[in-house]
Amino acid sequence: MSVMPEIPRQRNSRIRPVPATAATVNHLERIRVAEGLSITRLASLAGVSVKTIDRAEAGEPGVTARIKHKIVRGLNKNPDKGREFSFRDVFPNDREY
Repeated sequence: MSVMPEIPRQRNSRIRPVPATAATVNHLERIRVAEGLSITRLASLAGVSVKTIDRAEAGEPGVTARIKHKIVRGLNKNPDKGREFSFRDVFPNDREY
């Protein structure tokens, strides 16, 4: 009688992150950290969820230009901001519309 090999248990079935490509690279996380903002604080200033900020930083598809504009406005609402940011400063490879 042969012994069947044990089938490994399935790990967490969460969707794996989408690898960043040239089209999805942005400067959001670098700017947010340099401005001293947490993800939670930026989400509050921008009027979006923490998950949305996380997805935008990761360059995941599905974050619309409208949401990205809200995020840029949120960066510019920071009372301790070092400078004013444009859409292109944060999302250089994205269309603005």
